[in-house]
Amino acid sequence: MLDLLNCLGYELNNEQDRSRFFKMAVRNLTRLRIENWDYVSFRSRQGPEVYFGNQADEKDNSLSVHFHSFTSENLLLTGRAPDPESSPAGLFLAQTTNNTTFYFEPKNANGEPEPTLRDSMPFVFKPPNFHWYDHLRLPARARVQLAAFPNKIELFRPGKAFPVQSKEGEAKLRYFASPIGVHLVENGIFHPILEFGGVITALKSYFNEFSQKLVYVATVQTVGLTLDLLIPAETTPLLPMPGMSVQATCWLTGRIKEVFPAEPREDAPSWVFLQQTHAAGTFYHDLGEKIPGFGFWDKFILQREPENEHDPRAVAILTPDGDMLGYIPRVSNQRIAALLDAGEKAHARLIFKSLQGSSQEYIFRVYTRGSIRL
Repeated sequence: MLDLLNCLGYELNNEQDRSRFFKMAVRNLTRLRIENWDYVSFRSRQGPEVYFGNQADEKDNSLSVHFHSFTSENLLLTGRAPDPESSPAGLFLAQTTNNTTFYFEPKNANGEPEPTLRDSMPFVFKPPNFHWYDHLRLPARARVQLAAFPNKIELFRPGKAFPVQSKEGEAKLRYFASPIGVHLVENGIFHPILEFGGVITALKSYFNEFSQKLVYVATVQTVGLTLDLLIPAETTPLLPMPGMSVQATCWLTGRIKEVFPAEPREDAPSWVFLQQTHAAGTFYHDLGEKIPGFGFWDKFILQREPENEHDPRAVAILTPDGDMLGYIPRVSNQRIAALLDAGEKAHARLIFKSLQGSSQEYIFRVYTRGSIRL
């Protein structure tokens, strides 16, 4: 795991470094409770995220990392699997969904390759705070932001594709993806490892606030996937730039941003995204021990309160059991209130929660019915 932290620019080479890092992280921690799991997280504005998780009354704990950005990829989430590197945590099994044709060479019983073509690629990724997603029903389609932490990386100047030694008659190839973590499956154990080649389409960088190390973040387009590749400056002699080809073997993490039914009914109108908002007034509606039960993508009820003496456009946020959680903020409730008054249906999906003492923070994505079909 320390290698993944190094990819983010955190050099933790000795006890003194680790002590300094944890002191820095403690000043910026947020807390997440989901059922009997307790997560504390350090989220830098530069993009790095570090999560520490432990289960109540258990000695086991987990450490996971991620890099957040605004990229995303539409995937099919097909299942869950244990994380061989951290038993309390877990992995998601996924498939690409953009109908790209993939070339595979699985071996038959005699050990001979049998080339096949498939319209999707299975792979594995590790989410931060795995149990935050326990309430998701799989399979499901999802919008996921993927981050790649390289174990091996090589850059090629623009216009020069890298050589592929394993395929006769084809000296160069610009795009490929091989889900090593799926090929290594033994006794149901998966690994979130992906080997890929692609092209850098965008690039940004940051100096790590702890070590001042320079880290590049490359948006890479590969076969069927768009992902964010972490490139510490010392890992390659070439300066990364858009248009370069890249070949890498990486540990893959992913943050699930949005979820849809795997097979929506053709006759059902879709839920159309309306806005993202936090919940106001939660301080006055402490739900106590019910709070740890709220998980990612839980559905909350939106209810108009036209007789509210403080705000005639008030829209209350209720739990599935009808308990008051808070309100859509007054500055952003006009549109939702108007839709509800017109007879439209709307609901909110929980995507973030944080608990700091008596303070509660919730962020929701609000959806309304529309004529567009999924």
